[in-house]
Amino acid sequence: MRSQSSYGDIFLALSRYDTLAMGRAFLALFDVTGEPAWLKRAEAAAQYCHANFLGVEVGLVTAKSTVGLRFAPAPERDENINMARFANALFRVTKNETYRQMREQTMSYLAESSIARKAPTAGVLLAEREIDGH
Repeated sequence: MRSQSSYGDIFLALSRYDTLAMGRAFLALFDVTGEPAWLKRAEAAAQYCHANFLGVEVGLVTAKSTVGLRFAPAPERDENINMARFANALFRVTKNETYRQMREQTMSYLAESSIARKAPTAGVLLAEREIDGH
């Protein structure tokens, strides 16, 4: 198995959405098998997203930097819903405060009135419900 630090090389070749999807898949594999290696991979994906795509203020942004981009990186609602749910699931399993903070940061973006009320609202409501423990 690769060392945890080398996972960044794999994730570097992927988009933030791919990395997030892989992290969620790794966590699902951990849930099914109980194998710690899958949890480590899920955590590596979360840490990569945290280091490269979580904005300074709120939300998961679309790109790491503005160099060479036509538009400034900005949060995207569906990816933030997925990150909030993923970070919440990781926090419940590991009790690592970093994942709780990631969850809170993405939810603060999703809780903005203009974002939360935009149809369809089911994803934001589902993330909030999971965080509340239902």
